[in-house]
Amino acid sequence: MVIYHLAVIFSLISFSRGNPTFV
Repeated sequence: MVIYHLAVIFSLISFSRGNPTFV
């Protein structure tokens, strides 16, 4: 599941930046 992995990474990055766009 590459898409799931990418989604998790993207959400973690966005959450770290303080802009949770991937909800």
